[in-house]
Amino acid sequence: MIGGNHLGVLVTHVDKASKFLVAGLAKNKTASEINPCHRKTFPRDSP
Repeated sequence: MIGGNHLGVLVTHVDKASKFLVAGLAKNKTASEINPCHRKTFPRDSP
């Protein structure tokens, strides 16, 4: 989802089975902004 005046992006990940939602904010929709947001919401050492 892109914010008003294209300022900010809401990055969402939804599990269909459990309907669990994880969301984060990024400055824009480039890979260099989305990837750190994804890494922050899904740390590698989580179960």
